[in-house]
Amino acid sequence: MLIKKKVSSVFQFLATLATLAVIVALGSTNPAAAEGVTSWDDLVAKAETFTSGSHDLTISGNLTVSEQSKPLVVPAGAKLTLKGAGTVTGINKTAVEVKSGGKLNLAGPSFTKTQFTVNGDLNFSAGSIHDSDPAGPVIFVDGGTFTMSGTADFSKNTAPFWHLATTVTPTGVNPKRFAPITVYNGTVTLSGGTIKENTGSQLGGALLIMGSGDKPAALNIQGGEISHNRVENPKYYGFGGAVHADKTNVEIAGANIHDNWTDYGGAISTAASALTIDNGTFNNNKTAERGGAIYANGGTTNIGGGSFTGNSAGTSGGAAAFGGKAEATINAAYFSENKSAGFWGGGAIYNDKGSHLTINNALIRNNTIKDAYLIGAGKHPISQQGGGVWNCDTGHTTLHITKGVALFGNTAPNRGDLRGAGDDFVSITKHKYEKDFDGGRPVSISPRMLGGGQRLWYQDG
Repeated sequence: MLIKKKVSSVFQFLATLATLAVIVALGSTNPAAAEGVTSWDDLVAKAETFTSGSHDLTISGNLTVSEQSKPLVVPAGAKLTLKGAGTVTGINKTAVEVKSGGKLNLAGPSFTKTQFTVNGDLNFSAGSIHDSDPAGPVIFVDGGTFTMSGTADFSKNTAPFWHLATTVTPTGVNPKRFAPITVYNGTVTLSGGTIKENTGSQLGGALLIMGSGDKPAALNIQGGEISHNRVENPKYYGFGGAVHADKTNVEIAGANIHDNWTDYGGAISTAASALTIDNGTFNNNKTAERGGAIYANGGTTNIGGGSFTGNSAGTSGGAAAFGGKAEATINAAYFSENKSAGFWGGGAIYNDKGSHLTINNALIRNNTIKDAYLIGAGKHPISQQGGGVWNCDTGHTTLHITKGVALFGNTAPNRGDLRGAGDDFVSITKHKYEKDFDGGRPVSISPRMLGGGQRLWYQDG
């Protein structure tokens, strides 16, 4: 009997180790939670058993959502991770709901023609969401958080022009304010992945984030690629070729943001927000109107780093334009090869009436105003004006040269027999086009240049 009990104990011990090994391999204390799924209805049914804790499900095949299918729901208290290289094809209606207090991790599968409604947390780290065009946002976050990282891909999604959408879904979406990714009163963190080739209807080609006066939303861009997004609207101006932020604190510490397009703010536009740019690359973004890369209409803007090259605007501010009552400060940045082609120039930067721009440290060179409408002021001949920076008639720009501004090598070229004016900087003090014009606002330029030498500025127009 003693020997039998001892052998039995050994087998029991080995069996226990095997069970623990299976559990560890599955990465969950609930082995059933890591099982693969065979259909969308199977996935939904498995998720319905989750009430709290962490759970994994693997999608390895091709799942189809039908008109009769129920959405996948992540309840409060539950954390669900979807893995695998399978695909989910929906019908452009809500397929996934994340309740307040619930968390969903997308870590592999591909979703097309689907819609996500998020009141909790959505973390997108691998896989893709692509080619979806529901009657509203593809991802709608209301009061929750959206995080994108790793190799996640959000591409070729479309938000329809609201004027043409008879019913906007899901419930809670403002029918005139949505983009492919729409976030109200929430937080967005982008640290990796790609957001590309998406199309918005008016506010944000890929992302619209909105807060409120007493509770601003938050957008943190730390890395990844945001490219080839656009806003197209047959009736109204578009804002934010990639991103539009309203009543939102925006912080950009890195990312490659390029080849986006709209009317105002080729890459990013902001309204009544704080915008902080400490790093990042803004290349080849375009607008039909103002702000080839960024357009800030009011609020505060602080640029402490970053590269702005090859951007262009159809009217003003090839790289950046500030409007409304914006308070903008540039402490460090590089502006080069940007172009403006409009009536009010500013190959690199345009500062509109009512705005205040201070440039402490920046390198602004090789920008141009080209193929622009010609301008005449008072009795002066018409010309192309403002190759580098344009300060509007009632704007206020301060250049602190001794703190590190280098503004040179920009051009307002001649056109035939007509002389260009203000290669580097233009500020209009008198003209005949505004009845209430009162003579312009101050432009302050230090008598010393970068490095301490005497300035070599002159009036050329």
